[in-house]
Amino acid sequence: MIRFLFTLVAASVALFSANAAPPDPTILAAKIDARIDEQLKANGVKPAAPASDAEFHRRAAIDILGRIPTVAEARAFLDDQSPGKHAKLIDRLIASPAAINHAATLWRYALVPQAQRVQFIDVTLEAWLRAELRAGRTADRLMYNLLTAPLDYNNREPDGKLRPAPGVSPVSFYQANDLKPEAVASSATRVLLGIKIECAQCHNHPFDKWTKQQFWETAAFFAPVPPQLPDEKIRPIAELSLRKTVSMPVKDKETEVTPKFMSGNVPDWKGVTDTRSLFAAWATAKTNPYFARTTANRIWAQFFGIGIVDPVDDFNTANVPSHPELLDELAEALVASDFDTNILVKAIGRTAAYQRASKGTEKAQNDPRLFARMSVKGLSPEQLFDSLAQATGYREPIPAAARAAFGVNPDTPRGAYLAKFAGGAQRADAQTSMLQALTLMNGAWMSRETSPETGETLIAVANAPFLDDAAKIETLFLAAYARKPTTGEREKFLSYLLREGDAGRKAQLADIFWSLLNSQEFLLNH
Repeated sequence: MIRFLFTLVAASVALFSANAAPPDPTILAAKIDARIDEQLKANGVKPAAPASDAEFHRRAAIDILGRIPTVAEARAFLDDQSPGKHAKLIDRLIASPAAINHAATLWRYALVPQAQRVQFIDVTLEAWLRAELRAGRTADRLMYNLLTAPLDYNNREPDGKLRPAPGVSPVSFYQANDLKPEAVASSATRVLLGIKIECAQCHNHPFDKWTKQQFWETAAFFAPVPPQLPDEKIRPIAELSLRKTVSMPVKDKETEVTPKFMSGNVPDWKGVTDTRSLFAAWATAKTNPYFARTTANRIWAQFFGIGIVDPVDDFNTANVPSHPELLDELAEALVASDFDTNILVKAIGRTAAYQRASKGTEKAQNDPRLFARMSVKGLSPEQLFDSLAQATGYREPIPAAARAAFGVNPDTPRGAYLAKFAGGAQRADAQTSMLQALTLMNGAWMSRETSPETGETLIAVANAPFLDDAAKIETLFLAAYARKPTTGEREKFLSYLLREGDAGRKAQLADIFWSLLNSQEFLLNH
């Protein structure tokens, strides 16, 4: 019988040891592999072979930085013969500023999955997430600050939307939920606790223990502020957020409900100036078993394309984990590290499971929940464009500081790609639409960046006097795939280059590069 480990305990009961020492990533990696191997052995499945260095490097860069490696990075890793270079690579990627940018994008996807339109991305939420992560916020503090951020409910746009407080702000998290307490509570419990409590909004949860009463008691933590009277002095949010009731519909009438934790505990209101802070502190506490497991599970899914509990935001009694003991150990490690998610990233990157090839050798390896081979993942819109930009040498004309402060400009090539390729973060079942395929094949930006006259990478490669034809082909392969061509690929493309002679050499190099960037090998994370 598969053990189910997600019964919520009272906040005063510690599931994990708060005083445990932060785990060693290498030791944790060995524990992870042991749990995965137990399941493989129990199912009679042999794991796939290890990935090549190039495959591992490209995969790790996309997963951690949100883009493929540069040519120089690819060459350096392939030429590196030092022991432990895979672990060193993971640590180096985590230390890159790009890792913070990508982490902010992933958190934004989790927080507002209902609003992935580029118009909505052009707000300050992702910039706020970047600023918090750069300041060293761990997962618990990041989510606590999100839920308790100062919001001036009296400072509104003509259409009723909130204006953010000075500087970057997470106000759009509330805007995406229409400022409704039931919607904000639903999003908060989904992201922080992995619980879809909205299923209990109108009736008791059909698949879990949550009741309608508990849903509205949770929503009451985010109760709306009283309307501002015209002649009333504007009051700060701290004074406005103490309305501790919300109306729960019951048949043909409504009843007032006060906040109560999902554990059943009644909040202590002494000294409280913002009801949200009580929920945020309870939800992100080390003693709350849901937050640690949900966060660990979300990180696991980032790297493997599927969660130990999947979907990642739907922990319930009918949706059991594939590896319950492993999820426990990941959560314990996260708590012991004070919710420093880099500990899990370092450990996962060191595992044999993460370093396996995506190409299987037997049908039994195809079950993604066994982790016998690496799942092939579709690129998110950001990963796709940023990888194309990296490969082609394109640089967005908007200053980096402006992009960090104001989000995505829909009139730029990057903004246009995010709009056309919108649909969610990377998943193992991602597919490319006809419009997206046409954009990649002959869109104006793609045509310009793969032109021998305007594409930075092609100009540099075609005009390099110290590179012969074979070296030029190798450089294009490194730019697109982070690997060198096979003997067969090199011979085929060399033959193509020699077909037209020197006169058409640049155009032929452009054709080769275009074909590489439109291939499945480039468009997928494998």
